[in-house]
Amino acid sequence: MLRVPRAPSTLTVDISDVTIEWLTTQRRTYNGGFPGPTFRLKAGDNLNLKLVNNLGAQPVGLHNQFRDPNTTNLHTHGLHISPQEPQDYVLLEVGPGETYDYNFQLNANQQAGTFWYHAHHHGSTFFQVASGLAGLLIVEDEVSSMSAELDAISCPHNCDKEVPMLLGKFIDYNGEDETFASVQTDIGDPFTVDNTVTPSAGVTLLSYLTDQQTGVSAYMVNGSAVSMNFPTTTPAKPFYLRDLQTVADSAIGGRYVVELGPTSYINREKFTNATYYRYNFDVNTIQEWTFTNTDQADGHPLHMHVTHFQVISYNTYSGPTTVADAGHGGDGAFAHYDLNGNMCDQQHKDFDATTINAGPITVDTTYLGHDTNDRNLAGYARIGEFRDVLLIPHWPVSKSVSGQPNTQVHTCSTATS
Repeated sequence: MLRVPRAPSTLTVDISDVTIEWLTTQRRTYNGGFPGPTFRLKAGDNLNLKLVNNLGAQPVGLHNQFRDPNTTNLHTHGLHISPQEPQDYVLLEVGPGETYDYNFQLNANQQAGTFWYHAHHHGSTFFQVASGLAGLLIVEDEVSSMSAELDAISCPHNCDKEVPMLLGKFIDYNGEDETFASVQTDIGDPFTVDNTVTPSAGVTLLSYLTDQQTGVSAYMVNGSAVSMNFPTTTPAKPFYLRDLQTVADSAIGGRYVVELGPTSYINREKFTNATYYRYNFDVNTIQEWTFTNTDQADGHPLHMHVTHFQVISYNTYSGPTTVADAGHGGDGAFAHYDLNGNMCDQQHKDFDATTINAGPITVDTTYLGHDTNDRNLAGYARIGEFRDVLLIPHWPVSKSVSGQPNTQVHTCSTATS
């Protein structure tokens, strides 16, 4: 048996030089690597991990805005573990010069898979992950549960056939919305590119990178191509991912609706603090949640921490649309309208009618119909899949005023401590 070396038990966050082809930038990294180290675990393992923050002082930022470039923590995807300290508590703050000892206790029935971890401080998650604070978590299969095809391309017998790949948009200076370069400015990061460099006459490096015609947006992967035959079956799912598609209504312990859209609001208000709950439910109950996206043009990603969910249905949409620039002169104020273009009676928490175009407006219904689309297309989660990340399509099958459900999922909340 080939013995697999384990990753270090300390993750040190610091500034490192990162070179991709001809471009060298200074980024926040784990242990000087880009991306971070890979951790290989098994079900039932305990991972004791010290997070060391060697970053320096930082500017003062505002809540719910880009802030705290040098405050960090750890969050995992795919692990069935506790969301409380000292495990996957995402509201923990490890400030500049501080350390924290994590103890991740994997469930004895933890599903094998290729998962990942990353920094998750509110206000700097996008910035730090784009910088490079991310890495892989591989929970290995038990050999006895693996098919011959899977064993032939996997550790522990055939580690040379594995290709761990972490895909991320780590060089992002060119785009219409927030890019790494624009967030560097917003968050007060001093480690920007050297704008005295001139790659061509009269053009500085920053202006070159951010130009829409010549700018740079690069995806970074680690690993190399290997020819292999993929298995046609996978190991059985653990008990906490049992099929919930035919669960009786009487077995559902609660229901909740989550409305997303083109703004930073969820259910028409912004994040407040760690003690303000919109919805409480008990562990060891089955919950049916309905997700809706009021955006006319773009899908909205959703991530559920710790607990995976199963996609149950996509249904007809008849709900509102959110117009992000509904103010007089398109000043950034937003409002909700029905599909006929009339302003809705119920608006968001910070709504100010004196700043808004009362309508009626013209509503583009081009993208209605996700309930009948072929969901083998990229971007759709297939019905029956278990996910912890889901793309809610623009104007999806959403919760409407008449109570027609949207993208519907069942989630089984199980105690893990």
